[in-house]
Amino acid sequence: VQTCALPISWSEVFEVIIDSTAPVITLIAAEDRGRIFSPNGDGNKDTFLIGQSGSTENLWQAEIVNSLGTSVRSFQWINSSPVDIDWDGRSDNGEALPDGVYRYRISSVDAAGNHARGEVANIIVNTEITPVSVAISSSYFSPNGDGSLDTLTLTPSVPHTSGISDWDLVVSDSR
Repeated sequence: VQTCALPISWSEVFEVIIDSTAPVITLIAAEDRGRIFSPNGDGNKDTFLIGQSGSTENLWQAEIVNSLGTSVRSFQWINSSPVDIDWDGRSDNGEALPDGVYRYRISSVDAAGNHARGEVANIIVNTEITPVSVAISSSYFSPNGDGSLDTLTLTPSVPHTSGISDWDLVVSDSR
């Protein structure tokens, strides 16, 4: 019988941190119809809100990419959690981006290699002017109940309804 004695070694005591919890991200974006916005400065749907919350991490990185997958706008949060973004349709250098379909992506990897990713797809930038006109049946009318020219017919024309969520036709007096 042969015996073999293996040497026993000891190291200093050191702390090991076990991190099995991945970063957390929650995204809140408009439903599909509400993902169309028109950043043209007219005061109507000029920005697109991406609501988000997440865990505090060393680094969160986010970007908006065009339909070709090219990053056009980037964001990052260092030693914090991500906050809401109200995107104005502009690139990192402040230029207005062309009409098209965009996607928002966010991710984080913690020191232990745990990761989280989130995405909002089908964000549509549409700055196309929508022509609207109204035709009237007569240039004057007399709403006095005598049966002659008491009514006026207003006929709206909206040839391009794509991207319109609502509209109003209002008749008012001079005040």
